[in-house]
Amino acid sequence: MKKYLQIAILFSLLAVFIFSGCSLLIFKDKDNLSSWHSELTEGAVFNYYVILYKDGNTIDTKTYTMTVEDVLEENGLIINRIYGSDYGYTYLIYDNENGQAAFTADINDKVINTTTDNIILETPVEVGNTWISTNDWDCEILSIDTHQDVDAGVYSDIIEVKSVTEDENGDVTEWAYMSQSLGLMVVYRRTDWTDNGSNYSMHEELVNVE
Repeated sequence: MKKYLQIAILFSLLAVFIFSGCSLLIFKDKDNLSSWHSELTEGAVFNYYVILYKDGNTIDTKTYTMTVEDVLEENGLIINRIYGSDYGYTYLIYDNENGQAAFTADINDKVINTTTDNIILETPVEVGNTWISTNDWDCEILSIDTHQDVDAGVYSDIIEVKSVTEDENGDVTEWAYMSQSLGLMVVYRRTDWTDNGSNYSMHEELVNVE
């Protein structure tokens, strides 16, 4: 009888998670970066659509792609060589040992550099964790297990990171929604800034993955 009671309790707990819309992400190790991202696949193509607003009005649109050309393991790092149609080559590095993931343009360093590389995630992976990225971006995890609906589909494994820096016109603020199942690639990003008295906002959305 005790065994059946334990099984019933287990299924009840699972039902609470499922029907409340929660996920099992809460059981992941916040200090283990590798448990918060899948690995990218060579040949995967991410297609994005971008809208630029000025004072609430659309002033430009464009598309771009990011293609994963190589996935390498070197010196304890997982290095993804990605070609962006707008940006050229960049590298997404998972440094699982030191708990950092970052985009870098200079792969020769073989190490993530906080002054030159765009650190997109840092352990512990928990709401409120903060770090400093390149060009003095102040980054903070706003939410974990966020749902994001984009053209490419609905993703329920999103980590939302807010980044803020300053230029001569004031604050520049970015909200990035990264999917764990897509190797921390962004499915949606919004960037707001001010220039010459006008308010700008750029929205990038993942359209599909080939």
